[in-house]
Amino acid sequence: MFAANTRATIVERLRRPISQRLVYFGLVPLLVLLTLLAPPVGLIDRWRYRDYTRIDQRGGQIQGNGVTLQIPAGTVNNPTYLRLSQTANLPAALPGGYEQVGAFTEIQTSGTAGSPAVINISLANPTQPVNQQDLYAWEGAQWKFLPNRVENNQLVAEMGTLPPGLILLHSSKGQLQVSSNLAAGQEIPPATAQRISQVYVNSLVLDGEEGSVTSTRGGAANGTGSPKGLLASTNVVNGVVRSDWLNNILTKDDWRNTHVKALAAQITNNNAAGLAIDYRQVDPALRQQFTTFAQDLAQALHTQQKSLALILPPSQVGRDGRLDSGGYDWAKLGEVADQIVLRTPDSPTSFAPGGAVETMLNEAVRLVDRRKLSLMLRIGGQDISGAAATEKVLFKAFQEALAPALNVAIKTPSDLVAGKNVELDLPGFGSATLKYDPAAQTYFFTYTDTGQQKHTVWLEDAASLGTHLALASNYHLAGVFITGLLDAGSDPRAWDVVQAFLNAAQPPALPNQMAIRWTIVDEQGKPVLQATRGPEAAAFSWQTNLPGNYLVRADLSTDGGLTVSNQGQSLKLNVLAPTSTPTATPSPTSTPTNTPTPLPSNTPTPTPKPTNTAAPTALANTGGGTVQGAVTATPVPAPVAAAPPPRVLGGGVDYGVQADMMSDGNHGRILGAVQQLGFHWVKQQVEWKRYEPNKGQYDFGALDTLVSNANAAGIRVMFSVVKAPRWARPGDTDFSVEGPPANPQDYGDFMSALASHFSGRVGAYEIWNEQNLWYEWGGQGGRISPRAYIELLKRAYVAVKNADPNAVVISGALTPTGVNDGSIAMDDRSYLEQMYQLGLANFCDAVGAHPSGFNNPPDADWQTWSDPAASGFKGHPSFFFRGTMEGYRNIMAVYGDSRKKIWVTEFGWATVDHLGVGPAHGYEYAATNTEQKQADWLVKAFQMAQNWGWVGTMFVWNLNFAPVSGAADEKAAFGLVRSDWSHRPAFDALANMAK
Repeated sequence: MFAANTRATIVERLRRPISQRLVYFGLVPLLVLLTLLAPPVGLIDRWRYRDYTRIDQRGGQIQGNGVTLQIPAGTVNNPTYLRLSQTANLPAALPGGYEQVGAFTEIQTSGTAGSPAVINISLANPTQPVNQQDLYAWEGAQWKFLPNRVENNQLVAEMGTLPPGLILLHSSKGQLQVSSNLAAGQEIPPATAQRISQVYVNSLVLDGEEGSVTSTRGGAANGTGSPKGLLASTNVVNGVVRSDWLNNILTKDDWRNTHVKALAAQITNNNAAGLAIDYRQVDPALRQQFTTFAQDLAQALHTQQKSLALILPPSQVGRDGRLDSGGYDWAKLGEVADQIVLRTPDSPTSFAPGGAVETMLNEAVRLVDRRKLSLMLRIGGQDISGAAATEKVLFKAFQEALAPALNVAIKTPSDLVAGKNVELDLPGFGSATLKYDPAAQTYFFTYTDTGQQKHTVWLEDAASLGTHLALASNYHLAGVFITGLLDAGSDPRAWDVVQAFLNAAQPPALPNQMAIRWTIVDEQGKPVLQATRGPEAAAFSWQTNLPGNYLVRADLSTDGGLTVSNQGQSLKLNVLAPTSTPTATPSPTSTPTNTPTPLPSNTPTPTPKPTNTAAPTALANTGGGTVQGAVTATPVPAPVAAAPPPRVLGGGVDYGVQADMMSDGNHGRILGAVQQLGFHWVKQQVEWKRYEPNKGQYDFGALDTLVSNANAAGIRVMFSVVKAPRWARPGDTDFSVEGPPANPQDYGDFMSALASHFSGRVGAYEIWNEQNLWYEWGGQGGRISPRAYIELLKRAYVAVKNADPNAVVISGALTPTGVNDGSIAMDDRSYLEQMYQLGLANFCDAVGAHPSGFNNPPDADWQTWSDPAASGFKGHPSFFFRGTMEGYRNIMAVYGDSRKKIWVTEFGWATVDHLGVGPAHGYEYAATNTEQKQADWLVKAFQMAQNWGWVGTMFVWNLNFAPVSGAADEKAAFGLVRSDWSHRPAFDALANMAK
């Protein structure tokens, strides 16, 4: 029926006129054909792309074999055809360190190219850890890591353009590269050079906000067999994070360009292998600007064939529960940098399983190619103090971190008699010695400092380092960056762990076996006993058998007592002979007087010289005493002499002046002037080289006269002891300037002789003078060294205290110069901080200071003060009396030493007013100071110190250098008298000042 009707219709239309036949049988079919062939859904395209998915402005999605590709709406202007296909054939060899997990997914496109897309790939092998799987794109010529995230067992990546293909890979474990930092003054020990792949040399800091940088030490030239050296640049200036300087550089194109050029020039000039950027607290609003800076810097370095490393802070958990990296775009920075080093959170418990470190690494390997990633680890100690909001974290070497804890004390000093038990303690540990935290996988202890601030000290030893290395290895990272690895005071087993890790790519499982090893030697250095105690208790009991002098020391062992990792301070014990018991006389008549048995005097024992004593087979039976517990028969190193803890000095401000009583022998006139001033102290510099021309040959005759005259006048004396003799100086020193000895013990020996000779007659000793200045410390070229000075101070402190316990020991006052190049001078605040980090608090009774006022009033605020009539020497705390004093006080408080006082061993204001000469070179500011200003400002400084309450004796600089040196000498401008001994206004103002 249908066929019959169709034939009838066709026949009927064929009978119509030709025009109608052309419409029905020509035009209509042509229009239909054109419609089928015309875009966007032409018949040819439909046939050609019959296996493709069409995507238009509405977006779309395509799926296949566990892969989902989404094109967002509005990203495609013209229709695009997409097809996903999977093949076992790879376009090129895989990136090194990877194995194929799934098939290679080809993305075939037609139409608009370069469309943004979101791709979801199911994790093909759930038995392999997600944190070891990565997504890579084939870009036609190379493989490229794709940043991604994990959602519902899928890797999700957002791509700006569609690549030709994608593949899911599983990373394999390789040999991690070990890097470390190299601080100023440190060198790489030859024995360790082969174990480190590279070092970051702490050498560059921001210098203002316009983009310039300052070099703080020599560069990192690469030698044969040496690790690769990268210069490290930071915005931490004198302990302060200068985020303001950095943010200004980032927001100004010309400053940013200047900064990039300055950094690139430093790399070229120092022949370094590259640059490590450690810029902290980038404003999150400047996230893109920091990325642009990194891109520009990478381009500048890569042009020189140099590498760029970025040290990034740990991310924080945001309000949405996801990690927030703040001003650092990890994914984009990972594309431009050659290395990314991730800092770990400060809290040691962050390494707990499932803790902050693992959370951070789970995020990091999704955003950055793990072949560029290194994890920052630490070896040493971590001292945490303060409330959560104001918490202060200090990273220290092992020896320094343990210093508060390994100081032995006597619990029963009255029982130091042969035959009785001596109860010893480590009060720095509090109620328990060391506690093990299973979450942090390391030990910690707590102590309270002299300012009643509670501290918690975490100890990162070789065992905990091994667990952290294992974590980095499990994530198949490129390497680890271990800070403190080159510090002399680190756990010696750390290198063994590193070496084993390098050999097997897996650290050995070291047991956590911290212990306290007690050692007692006699006065000849002969071992009496050793005993090892577990970390659970700090007390120790020793039964004495024989009278005599002994040294007792508690050392930390990290291997259960087999070896000593960190040596404690020795305590001297004088064990007395028992007193004879009187016998009753039966005669009722005259009863004889019972004369007590003479007891040995408690005099200082000289430090025993080291001896190569063979290890005894049974130390417990040597006659010196017995102890319950394990006894380790190992050689005992010669002990270091001990001294009592620093005194807490009472009283308020006292008054002194520095004079030259050696060049001017008229002591009566000098001391009379001191009495007129109403002052109680006089300071005299003692040039060591004058009084010990040869080792052990002392001549104190001239000093004897000075001290005797001062004592007779009721004036107390302070000696400031400087200038090593030529025989004691290092062979490579600059003999054109003064400097310290090669062996700090030589200075300690001189101080012992000096303090013994003047015991009870000299009230205080200042240990050196302005040691942060090149011509006081042996010349330029990086000789300035807080560590070397502390070694000098330790020996001097022990020597003085053993000779004269009542004498006050003051740390050598630093000079505020405003210079911090490490060669000419080191900034006094930075130097003081390092002194504290090296144990300053334990080796001085007072902190010395030289708060010079230059041309600024004593109460002026360095941050705001300006004076058009006295320009220059502004904008830096070094040029202000108040800035120096308050800056030092803040540092002391930070390090828990706020009970200690500052002794101002030199201060004053220079003026050439009424001297009849111009200012000396370098002291031009003295022309803007008047004699009246000098008088007013000296008085005001004393008044401020009186109100502060934390200042001890203050010595005005100076009394009589104008008569001694002449008016043209720069020292004369500071004097209280003129060349003819006439009083300047300051003399009379100080004499009339309320005290």
